[in-house]
Amino acid sequence: MTYLALLLVCLLPPVGLLARRAGTRNSRPQAGDPHQLIALIVLIALAVLATLPWDAALIARGTWSYPRAQPVGWVAGVPVEELLFMVLQPLLAGLWLRTRRAEQPAPPPLGRSGCARAAGAAGWLLVAGLGVLLARSASGSYLGLLLAWSGPLLALQWAVGGDTLWAQRRLLVQAAVPPTLYLWAVDGLGLHLRLWQLAGTRTTGLHLLGLPLEEALFFPLTTVLVVGGLLLGTDQTTLTRLRSRLPSPKHPTPKPLPARAGLSGAGLTMSLHEADATVWVVDENDGAAGGYCCTRARWPGAGWSTPVPLPQTLTRQPSRP
Repeated sequence: MTYLALLLVCLLPPVGLLARRAGTRNSRPQAGDPHQLIALIVLIALAVLATLPWDAALIARGTWSYPRAQPVGWVAGVPVEELLFMVLQPLLAGLWLRTRRAEQPAPPPLGRSGCARAAGAAGWLLVAGLGVLLARSASGSYLGLLLAWSGPLLALQWAVGGDTLWAQRRLLVQAAVPPTLYLWAVDGLGLHLRLWQLAGTRTTGLHLLGLPLEEALFFPLTTVLVVGGLLLGTDQTTLTRLRSRLPSPKHPTPKPLPARAGLSGAGLTMSLHEADATVWVVDENDGAAGGYCCTRARWPGAGWSTPVPLPQTLTRQPSRP
């Protein structure tokens, strides 16, 4: 069996079954339903972008190799099969989360305390610091780089929405544990078939549930990253918090329209730019033009120019360059 065959046999069928179950008409509507697909697509893209350089660095260091499974191709120093896995794992975890969401009651309202966010972020930063220390030794290379890579990502999640993750901790665990157990089994099969092999000099030599410690930790950490990211990406409270912290666009302060002869409406052409509600007025008598903000009229279109009467009150905006 090849690496690609293992993925197609062991990961593609459960992803397909979960996708079919998620798309059945019997599935009741869920909170944030319109945003879940978008959040999953964005998360897959982020997972590939975040994992690709880390994976390539470990392969370049000789942390693992493929003695009996020649990859079908390489992209940026990573086998194509690894890229496929980076897509299938978030799909598996995300679709499983959807099935669990359908059976869970609505989460309790969030409190205003930021203790969960601060504590979670601090805890994962400590894990990242431990990883940096472990990575200094050859035997701690894989484990250290794993913790140093995943720790800041998890710290960021908790800093942004730790209160959301804590309020939905039961769903987080229920959505992360089954995919982790299944991926452990797939990884164990791949190691048994020697489709990939870890370098003994780059690992601690410790084992957990029959797997090398590093592999046993990789799957729960990455699955929690996926599930947590989807919970935050579809939570309106967290999204509102993020939007409130983004810099708001600055608009120039309107200036009063100076009194001027001939602005009665006759012979004037007005064109509306609906995005900023700016009306451009051109006096056909002398060709003068200026930007005006309509305060007592709302025009129905954008990008048109037609002779219309002026609204009763206009304030002048700085002219466009």
